[in-house]
Amino acid sequence: MTKILVVEDDLLVVDMVRRALNRDGHLVDAVSSVNAAMTQFQMLPYQLLVLDWSLPDGTGPALCQELRAQGAHLPILFLTARDSLQDKKVGYGAGGDDYLPKPFEPDELRMKVSALLRRPPNLQPNEIKMRNIVLNIVTHQVFKNEQEIHLLPKEYALLEFFMTHPGQIFKAEALLDRIWSSDSSVGPDTIRVTLMRVRQKLEYDFEDPFIVTVRSFGYRLDV
Repeated sequence: MTKILVVEDDLLVVDMVRRALNRDGHLVDAVSSVNAAMTQFQMLPYQLLVLDWSLPDGTGPALCQELRAQGAHLPILFLTARDSLQDKKVGYGAGGDDYLPKPFEPDELRMKVSALLRRPPNLQPNEIKMRNIVLNIVTHQVFKNEQEIHLLPKEYALLEFFMTHPGQIFKAEALLDRIWSSDSSVGPDTIRVTLMRVRQKLEYDFEDPFIVTVRSFGYRLDV
């Protein structure tokens, strides 16, 4: 499950991008400003950035240049109506990897994203660290206090999802849609049982849980 951040203030475009990339199994977060994007990058590792040109508090090229200056190596795809040669020079010069003019076909977006994600994995962040848990998104290994925790595929997928969205509350239906989207036979009980196994394997006690149940709302990774 590749994590992709979309920085775009047009909600219709965000919806189109999200639906297109979800078809390929990607996890898509979206923000609408430069400041919000910088906050996201401080909290979470992403494997690809889809970036609008004009944002309420700045420009896409300026954000791209700042991320590159901070050492970010993830692929960056500009998604903008500005498609002149001079604009492309600015975008590529700021550190962009590809360019998709608006309006665009969703399938072309999917093809460009797929091509960008074929970059060598050592150029992309591969570990998420929270508390004493380390999750390697390349090898799908999980460690607690440097000791490996062996998780089943759905257990790992659920833990990875929570660790890439810390502090956010998700209803059981949302988790089923993200983790078990291809299996219509599962239900909320599947979430409860899988979470119980993850909690047991991580060995967090009742008073200091890693993933908490928020009554009447859903589940949240407690940071």
